Amino acid sequence: MKIWAINDEDGDPAFYPESSFPLVAVTTPVLDEDGKPVLDENGEPKQDTSLHRNPKIPAEAFEVTEEDWENIVFDASNYEWDGGEAVPRVVDLVANARNAKIAQVISILDQYLRAGVQVTGGLHVALDDSSRADLTAMGTTALAASGGGLPWPDSYAQGWISTENIRIPLETPESGLQLAAFVGNQYALLRQYARNLKDELAAAETQEKLATIDVTTGWP
Repeated sequence: MKIWAINDEDGDPAFYPESSFPLVAVTTPVLDEDGKPVLDENGEPKQDTSLHRNPKIPAEAFEVTEEDWENIVFDASNYEWDGGEAVPRVVDLVANARNAKIAQVISILDQYLRAGVQVTGGLHVALDDSSRADLTAMGTTALAASGGGLPWPDSYAQGWISTENIRIPLETPESGLQLAAFVGNQYALLRQYARNLKDELAAAETQEKLATIDVTTGWP
């Protein structure tokens, strides 16, 4: 099978395998051994009609090998296009191992954030963006109330609603400050631990060094 390719402006190929060309009917005269037309029973020249692939490809297209075409089309993860042929990709094993561990760090951090911070009584406070914004607002109000600048609102005094849908008592502004500070600190500890792991992974230059970095333990 013949295959043509044409490189686009980014240098990537568009392939035109012969099997994708439209079929067209081609009629040719039937000739005898001497190259003379063979006549039918009516004395008319016999015609032979056959189907052929009619390639419609750009003039600048060039022919490529079937092996290159199969490599780049069916095994693109291991081959790339370079100078008109498919060449094996250079696999950076260290980068692959590092990226896999960084992805693991991100996944573990996400699990902790979705679980929330455990507080008194085994209850949890959510750590999503909206919940942390609400907690910051509560902490700001608690700070003002603790200084006598405004009364401690009953909406907060009734308690902070945990992820278990159970109220965490906040009878005084001081208890609100303590909750906001504790949860905020735990969130920061998680973020910083994840960042430290990423920095350590980024500094590791060999697969052996990467293998010694345990990203699953030590989380705050």
